Amino acid sequence: MVLLYPNLRHFPKGQRFKQWMGDNSKALMKVYLPAVEGHMPPAMVHTLSSFLNFCYYAHRNSLNKSALDSLQHALDHFHHYCCIFQETGVHGHGPNAFSLP
Repeated sequence: MVLLYPNLRHFPKGQRFKQWMGDNSKALMKVYLPAVEGHMPPAMVHTLSSFLNFCYYAHRNSLNKSALDSLQHALDHFHHYCCIFQETGVHGHGPNAFSLP
């Protein structure tokens, strides 16, 4: 079942992306975060949001001072919240491995 969101497209057989651009990450964030909110602890949603924000800024063609500050803020925010995956036991094999939902 696919939830109804404006401009959401369903690809039952997947989509063969040759590249994943920053705008794709931003679009994913608009759909993915509301879809998982309420189904996982808020700190996990914050962590995923920070990760997607980081990816969005990192994929830009050029970074000015403001974008670099935003990139650093997203990374700091991610590191602040990522411990929730260890606290809840959502992690892969090895001390630094994580398996995101």
